[in-house]
Amino acid sequence: MRCLAVVLLYLVLRPGSPLPAQQASGLTVTVLKGEGSRNSIKSRTGMPIEVEVRDNQDKFVAGAQVIFQLPSFGPSGSFPGGLLSERTTTGPDGHATMTGFVPNDIEGRFNVKVTADSGSLSGSAIVSKINVAQLAADKPKSRKALWIVIAAGAAGGVAAGVLAGGKGGPAPPPPPAPSVTVTPGTVTVGGPR
Repeated sequence: MRCLAVVLLYLVLRPGSPLPAQQASGLTVTVLKGEGSRNSIKSRTGMPIEVEVRDNQDKFVAGAQVIFQLPSFGPSGSFPGGLLSERTTTGPDGHATMTGFVPNDIEGRFNVKVTADSGSLSGSAIVSKINVAQLAADKPKSRKALWIVIAAGAAGGVAAGVLAGGKGGPAPPPPPAPSVTVTPGTVTVGGPR
């Protein structure tokens, strides 16, 4: 057995012998948008994922088949028709976007598996997303600031009218000052109590 291993090693490494054929490298899938994004359960709004696919020479791969795969249980969602995966193709810039995603009603973190294939080359990436009950954009806007501005404007208008004396007549007289009366009481002087 040792002899066979030595002979094979000699044949592979001897000068002038061809090296064993190298297998083709895979594709690189880079997440451009969507990592850590939050999806609103309340408004049923899912944030898209955009990826870029490049080959082993760092060139864009146009026409690569890209699959976005959602988990089948727990926090997740679906694509149109209730599907758990979406297939698309990269454009000339090597980009592909996941569209039509709607979150399910379970809060929490989950991963979307993205795979890309072009000929004999393939690659993958994992994208983390979060389903939340509601986003800040889902919450109704507070009208408190609006009411403060309205009240300040009204008070300013009243004050301006009083100071200007109003239109068409003299300024009203100031309200009378409250009267204060001091009445002296009986003064008594005596021994200590």
